[in-house]
Amino acid sequence: MFKKVLMGVVVCSFFLLLSCVSNSAEESRVMVFDSTLPKNETVLAWFTNGIEVSSFNGTPVERGRNWSCIQIPAGEATVGTTVAWSDAVSRYTGTDLYFRYVFEKGKEHCIVFTPYGGRGDVWGVNIYEGKEQKEEKLIAFVPFEKKSI
Repeated sequence: MFKKVLMGVVVCSFFLLLSCVSNSAEESRVMVFDSTLPKNETVLAWFTNGIEVSSFNGTPVERGRNWSCIQIPAGEATVGTTVAWSDAVSRYTGTDLYFRYVFEKGKEHCIVFTPYGGRGDVWGVNIYEGKEQKEEKLIAFVPFEKKSI
């Protein structure tokens, strides 16, 4: 009986330790734009489907870093991107593609490139609530603006 309880404690401790390590590893991948802001005044944005962040509100970001998750100040933001994505039929690439969105403080969003948004298959991003792409959590489609800031 004692061995079973001890084994249960060891297994639970292992999983608890594993969850702490994966949470801290996830947080270390977050690129923070303004470390002076409290976390509840910011937004976490997770980028998928071949989107690379190239600028934020007109300020270029450091190239060669992993910008798949960024912590940005809440409010209106203009995000510059580069896209390199393909599906079974087509390949999509583009540079200097911008989108504007008003981010609510304290939220997390998943931002996904789509070539099929809006009317007439307009390129842009789908913005989802949370850090995963789930159709029932779709908040908005935002078309790209092709211009320099």
